Amino acid sequence: MTFTSAISKKTIAIKSGWNLIGCPISGSTDIAKALSSIWPQVETVKDQDSFYSIVNQAAFNSLTSLKYGKGYWVKVKSDCGLDWIVR
Repeated sequence: MTFTSAISKKTIAIKSGWNLIGCPISGSTDIAKALSSIWPQVETVKDQDSFYSIVNQAAFNSLTSLKYGKGYWVKVKSDCGLDWIVR
């Protein structure tokens, strides 16, 4: 199975609060596009070095894109489904 088929056929259940996810999208993708299927629910995204928070002004968010193969902590407001389809 390739990542392409996995992306198009799988939805990952994301629970309210913190979730650890891995990015299967090739290269580097803008954070809002990569998480577009759950973006209205996203509060905070973190990796080992940087973060994104909806309460921060854009200039204070150090995490602006997700990279293939990296893990991210994502905090959401409510249960939702992440489908990794870039919109």
